[in-house]
Amino acid sequence: MLCRSFSLFAAGFLYFVTVASPTEQDVAPTTNFNVLTMNVAGLPASYDPCGAPDNDKEMNTMYIGKILSQYKYGIINVQEDVRYHATLYAYDQHQYRTINTGDIKVSSGLNTLSDFSFVGFSSKTWDDCNSASKHDFDCNARKGFTFMRVRMEEGVYIDMINLHNNAGTGPHDYNMRCWNIEQVIDFIHTHSTGNAVIVFGNTNSLYTRPIDCVRRFTTQSGLKDAWVQSIGGILPVPGDVNTYRREVVNKVFYRGSAVINLNSTGFFYDTSRFLSPEGNLLMNHDPVRVEFGYSLTDGLRQSNLFGGPGGYWFNDLLSLPAAPKLASITLRGGHRLDGLTFSLTGQDQSKYEFKHGGTGGDPHSISLDSDEHIVSVKICWGKKKVHTTRIFFAKMTTSKGRIIQAGKETENCDFAFAPAGYGVVGAYGQDGKEMDQLGFGWVSHCSLLQGRLAAKEDQTREKRGRTGQERLMGDGLPRALSHGEFYEERAHRSQIAVAEEIERQRKATENTRIKDMKEKWKLAETARKKQNADAMRMPRLKPPPKLPSPPKPWLYASEQAEDIEANDRTGHKVNQIVEDEDKDGESEEESDSQLDEE
Repeated sequence: MLCRSFSLFAAGFLYFVTVASPTEQDVAPTTNFNVLTMNVAGLPASYDPCGAPDNDKEMNTMYIGKILSQYKYGIINVQEDVRYHATLYAYDQHQYRTINTGDIKVSSGLNTLSDFSFVGFSSKTWDDCNSASKHDFDCNARKGFTFMRVRMEEGVYIDMINLHNNAGTGPHDYNMRCWNIEQVIDFIHTHSTGNAVIVFGNTNSLYTRPIDCVRRFTTQSGLKDAWVQSIGGILPVPGDVNTYRREVVNKVFYRGSAVINLNSTGFFYDTSRFLSPEGNLLMNHDPVRVEFGYSLTDGLRQSNLFGGPGGYWFNDLLSLPAAPKLASITLRGGHRLDGLTFSLTGQDQSKYEFKHGGTGGDPHSISLDSDEHIVSVKICWGKKKVHTTRIFFAKMTTSKGRIIQAGKETENCDFAFAPAGYGVVGAYGQDGKEMDQLGFGWVSHCSLLQGRLAAKEDQTREKRGRTGQERLMGDGLPRALSHGEFYEERAHRSQIAVAEEIERQRKATENTRIKDMKEKWKLAETARKKQNADAMRMPRLKPPPKLPSPPKPWLYASEQAEDIEANDRTGHKVNQIVEDEDKDGESEEESDSQLDEE
């Protein structure tokens, strides 16, 4: 009866809130998407005494699948998707979906349906569960969390986690949930360093419960709660039962990164969308939707990721100095790309070094000029073993056309091109003794030059010991600039230098891009010719032997008569030609004899 009352209450209640106005530090979003978390109540009826019979659940799942496609949700995390998973996928139309792991004994019940592609999918079970809990599903199923790196657009990735915490309100249940949350936080610290993250699923936790540990998501991993943000940013007090705020266990946490400015723009309970034709709620939890918007940080970009999911995560962008400039690169490789090293200088000329991969292979190094940058990278990857994907080859081209490379090319290759006015300053991906996955971070030359010119001017001022600089007037006499004139002059010089440098780099980048695109076209043309050559070498079937003409006796009587008549005509013509030739011969002999007599 309690379960039935909750369902009726949820079905008749739609909660809608929007977030408070962004602060001055927030960047206006330029790209929008949404996420949805919902418990689809897909457990067998024997495990769900509060739920509907199996036949009703099958029908409810069909309605859920249709509604998910109707409202075009971007990324959907579902929980308890076990018994009726095939029905859900049959009626949903999202392009990218995780693979269900089986029945309740081996399935976590966690799946994701997405309009965006993803890489690095993995599933983790909770380290422990409470066998004494009244909720048998906690230990009988493989509850836990899933992880994936969702590609929103080129070079823009957001790590997304779907989770289903242990249930119950006993002392051991609270302890288990705290361990669940700690396990997810530790995973984020290890695998999502420097990345934007969204965690959304069934936490089975409430802020209003004094013992629940859900606050740790915000205090230990830098995440924001979209629901808390929507009600003004004030956490509910333990024991608060204010129905206006109406807290539920399905929650959405998020954070941005150095590259991605991520913000929640709306929080919704989509309960009214998920009703049966009779008006009943199709599941036993309110579905939670959050609208997001993101923009990219000026002067900082990332490339796509290439390779496989093995190794350990790293991200250089989190440790970049102010106004970073790439000074040198070292690539190590033999049969594969074993490692790489980036050496940088900061705004104050301090030196930094990022090393990734192992120490095997032969080293190949290049030192860059002060006005030289990496503008394109060619990456090839392949299988080292049946289930292990590694980076096999890397080739980097500078703005001056110089090249550094290591490893051996494979059939799977792609290019990473720097945006106009940008250059490589670091990498991100996964590594071990070799390189498993690799992407690159780009920094704008404009922001780099502005920072370095400002630092250089400050050093000059400090060295000369006065607040003004000297410049020649029209009469050739120097005069000291006032404090305001000095900054105006410095800004003017910086703008000119930046504009000239950007134009030069744009031309160099365009030339390099054209060169690399020609190489890419040649690779495609070579592959096409190879394919055609392989097709030419295929054995050809011999043509069937030509059948002989049927014998003349098989002709009908009329056809035989026509054939005889035709032969007579042909013979008459031949005889006539022979007679004419004989006459011509006789006349020629008579002419010859007359000439002899004369």
